[in-house]
Amino acid sequence: MKGGVDRRTRCAAAVIGWAFVAVGAMLFLGTGCGASRARVTHRVEIVAMRFEPAVLHVAVGDTVHWTNEDLVPHTATRKGTFDSGDLPPGSFWTLVVAHDGVLDYSCRYHPVMKGSIVAGS
Repeated sequence: MKGGVDRRTRCAAAVIGWAFVAVGAMLFLGTGCGASRARVTHRVEIVAMRFEPAVLHVAVGDTVHWTNEDLVPHTATRKGTFDSGDLPPGSFWTLVVAHDGVLDYSCRYHPVMKGSIVAGS
């Protein structure tokens, strides 16, 4: 073809162009842009009739791990959402946070014991 670009050259140029786009996308995702965050396990100790920390900031998908370091049984309970059941001294319970929002909770046996999980994406 005189004075123009033949079909094979145009196809080769298109393939090379898409290859650059694909490599760029892999580099973009590999640098953490758009990549998902590693899940974190957060710890709450039950000690001296308190949840420590009383307010915990987490991301959706993170795990909260309660450990009863007190001398008596406790629970971590949010009516209708989660309930650890009885946690005797030295025991633990975990919850994977599934939704955004504030999850206020308390101990069924000791209603003055209050905690909050603040979950965001």
